[in-house]
Amino acid sequence: MKPLALLFLLIIATAATTPIPINSPILYSRGGSSDDGNMTNSIEASPSASSPITNKDTIPPVNATKRTRRVRHRKKKIFSPASNAIEEVVKEEVTTETAEVKEEVPTESEEVKEEEPTEIKDIIEEDVASSNTKEDDNFVFKGTDDTRSPTPTPTPLPLSLSVRPNPITTSLMTYNLAELPLQPHTISRILKQKNLLKSSFLFLSACETENLKPRRTEGSRSVNFRTQCITTTCEKNYTPLAIHSIGGVQGLLLVKDELLANITSVHVHDVACGIGNVVHNKGGIGVWVSVDVGGVRKSILFVCCHLAAHEKNVEDRNGDFWRIVEELEAGGPRFKKKPRKPKTQEQRTGIKLFDDVDHVFWCGDLNYRLECSRSLIEEKLFGWEQLDDDIIPSAIDYESILKHDQLRNVMRKGDAFVGLREGRIQFPPTYKFDKSTELSSGRRRKRKTPFFSPKTLNYDSSHKRRVPSYTDRILFKPSPTNNVNVKLYDWIEGEKRSDHRPVVATFEIQD
Repeated sequence: MKPLALLFLLIIATAATTPIPINSPILYSRGGSSDDGNMTNSIEASPSASSPITNKDTIPPVNATKRTRRVRHRKKKIFSPASNAIEEVVKEEVTTETAEVKEEVPTESEEVKEEEPTEIKDIIEEDVASSNTKEDDNFVFKGTDDTRSPTPTPTPLPLSLSVRPNPITTSLMTYNLAELPLQPHTISRILKQKNLLKSSFLFLSACETENLKPRRTEGSRSVNFRTQCITTTCEKNYTPLAIHSIGGVQGLLLVKDELLANITSVHVHDVACGIGNVVHNKGGIGVWVSVDVGGVRKSILFVCCHLAAHEKNVEDRNGDFWRIVEELEAGGPRFKKKPRKPKTQEQRTGIKLFDDVDHVFWCGDLNYRLECSRSLIEEKLFGWEQLDDDIIPSAIDYESILKHDQLRNVMRKGDAFVGLREGRIQFPPTYKFDKSTELSSGRRRKRKTPFFSPKTLNYDSSHKRRVPSYTDRILFKPSPTNNVNVKLYDWIEGEKRSDHRPVVATFEIQD
């Protein structure tokens, strides 16, 4: 009996350790059994006896899907290509079993979806349908067979609601210092009095900052002017783009910090117009700047100059203008088509330089005078009239004074400054005053316009008794679309050091 018992135990042990052949019909499934019912291999850990499995304790379908993928992955590694039929049967059974699990235990997303109100669901479906503007509801990703719903494209804003860039504002100042040092905070008073520190660009120019005495270093008056300009503007978030001087002519171009990133190029060129076109007592400075506004590149030319003096030298002033134009055409950058340098008097129109840029602003002591007697000017400025049994100062007719202006007549004839215009002048002549004299203005009775008297306007009281004139001017190039608006054109009252008065202007450039 003992040998038989040992033999029986050996047979049982041998049968238990025998490997399953590859072609065996036993299938691996989640808790399932083979068709013959002889053996069952489960991938799940069997639960303990103290916690029986019910429908509520079934493993969630997410874990079931993950385990199904593992089984499928193992099957692909185990079976050879010759067993395609068996592999397909395995996939079908696993897919069917996963679907049954999902039917038995609904997921949390399905429960929430069932509880969603129908009204909210209808609203969402209507919004999605209205936002999809394409004709095809489905599209296929390139290189795949995946078909998905396209992402709805945002509807562009109407033109009235789209963001437009702010217009560019440009302010200019010209001041002939008459070789006198500036008082402290002079530039600050000038810029703040007319509210110029809000402009996008500031172009500050001065003439006769120094005399023509030979010196090895720059004079203190030029340094003082430049220092006051930079100190005052940097406190208001300005950055200098160009600082240049030629003799006694100074020019500074500054830009707001918020517009600094849009500056693409800056170029400076100077022209001497003094004795023999060499001496720097007269001349001009040109500053080109290119700015990108709203995706559109605009080019602007700023010019400051000091032309020939004395009332009779009209032709010399015209010649200085043409020399500055020709030299700037030859030495300036080319934003558009390169212009030819004029060779004859008939070809010198200045339009070639001005057409190469979008906007031009020209300022300085142009030295054009009023060709009339001083008594006529004083009568227009200090006249009196009868009104309601009272004698009051008469209204100043500036147009009647400007009829005698040399610059207006030169521009009308086309002898110089062709293509440029000037804002409306509503202020007294800015030259020539007695140096270090205070200017003050009064108020007319029953009128809101200022009136002046010989005591408040201290024009030249020397033996020469020069005729008051508009020597300090600011001109601009008009646009074909009239998008350059003159917001300010005025003089600065109260600056008594020089025999000139500062002149300022503000322009707005619309897109």
